Amino acid sequence: PHGTDNPVPRPVRELRTAWPGPAAQGIRREIDWSGACTASYQARRRRAVVRKSRTGELDYNTDYMPHMRTDVMYDLVSRASEYATRAHQRINHRRKYSKQPYHVHLEAVAGMVAGVTDDPETIAAAWLHDTDEDTPATLDDIEAEFGKPVADLVEELTDISKPGDGNRAVRKEIDRRHTAQASRRAKTVKLADLIDNCRDITRHDPRFARIYLGEMAQLLEVLKEGDSTLLQQARKVHRISLGKLGIEALPVTDTTWWLEGESLPGFAGPHFRRMFTELFT
Repeated sequence: PHGTDNPVPRPVRELRTAWPGPAAQGIRREIDWSGACTASYQARRRRAVVRKSRTGELDYNTDYMPHMRTDVMYDLVSRASEYATRAHQRINHRRKYSKQPYHVHLEAVAGMVAGVTDDPETIAAAWLHDTDEDTPATLDDIEAEFGKPVADLVEELTDISKPGDGNRAVRKEIDRRHTAQASRRAKTVKLADLIDNCRDITRHDPRFARIYLGEMAQLLEVLKEGDSTLLQQARKVHRISLGKLGIEALPVTDTTWWLEGESLPGFAGPHFRRMFTELFT
């Protein structure tokens, strides 16, 4: 090891848990994190340059590795990917148009999130973001398995509207307001989710894409606190999708009157909502 009397260090993977040990002292070597947990991480490689500083303590180049992560943190993402994949496989959940296994979408979302953050809880939530909404697994199950911070993120990413709340426009407005109150981490995951869904829907269902793009435009207005890189990418994908469909501008559907309890002439807000629900749902 570079002219020292130290023995040949143990495998690089072991150094992550052995620091600061004698095998790591006095060496300069790159550690490749590409094998960490999932294919999503393989797309986002992190390299740390280990060296002995003047004080004799190990240091690392923060230009390569902003945050040192332990095996336990990587294990969180690995367990989340396995848990989410199994949960969707149990119900044979597939993408609507391509019929691919649903975990293809989860991996795409997690990959985009891992491209902008090293936070394992956020990446784990990206894998799990549809678990409570689409599978028998509950938020309590997720909290028991991954802890409250991850479960809280998944809850922020889960739609709260019900069929009895009204038509699609009304339900999406309820969900949009729920998303507006979410944390920055949850909004980052939501941006990645929108990007992947927008591409898929525009490619396979141009007719429904016109509706989805309108909903996406409204969501982007409340996702500005999310990661700036993904926000720009989402806006670009949205703009490109509009161009593919030959749409210059989208009409804005105002559903706030329904949610804020305003009344139509001759109808009290709550009374009208109850009548509408009984008649049309």
